[in-house]
Amino acid sequence: MFLLPEFSVKSPFDADPGELLVIELRKHRAVGIVLAKDQRQTLFGLIATSENETAAKAPFAFNLDRQYHSGKECLSYGSDWVLELEAGVESFPGNREECWSAGVIYLTSDGPNIYFPSLGENSLGEGYTFNLATNSLVDNSDRGTPHLAWRIWAKQSDSIRTGGRPVVTFQARTRTH
Repeated sequence: MFLLPEFSVKSPFDADPGELLVIELRKHRAVGIVLAKDQRQTLFGLIATSENETAAKAPFAFNLDRQYHSGKECLSYGSDWVLELEAGVESFPGNREECWSAGVIYLTSDGPNIYFPSLGENSLGEGYTFNLATNSLVDNSDRGTPHLAWRIWAKQSDSIRTGGRPVVTFQARTRTH
C-alpha cells in the first residue's frame, strides 16, 4: 500500500526544524513549521488554523506546551515539502515595506526566509525569522524580494496534479504604517 498524501504520524516533540506539521490546537486543525527545538522546548511557527480566535492572530511563533501536547500525535509532511511563491506588486528587490508583516517570505541569495512574530508581542521586530532552505533561525533581514502570498504543497507532483490541493494557502495581511 502507498499512502497519499505522504506523511507520518509522530509526537510534535519528535519533529525536527523545518518539518511541516498538522497539530491539534484548541480542538482545531493547525498547520505550521517547527522552527527550533531543544530538550525543553519546541518553537512552532503557526501558519494557519481553523479556530477563529487564533486564526485572526496567525501567523505567529510560540513554544508548544509540553503538558497540553504530551501524548498527542501530529501529522508530519517532513521537511521535503514544496513552497510556491506568488509574485505580487510588493515583490521587487529592495522593497523593505513588508519586512515585519507576519508570514512574509523574503527570497534572498541564502534562500527563502519567513517571518513569524511572537505570540503576545505587538512591538515591531519581536519575532523569529526562519530560513526555509537551511531549516534554521536567522537574523531578520529586509534584503531580497518579499512575497505576501504563497502555497505549500506536500510534494511537487501535487501542484500539477488535476485536483491537487495545497496543504496550506497563505495571504499575508500588510502591516499598517
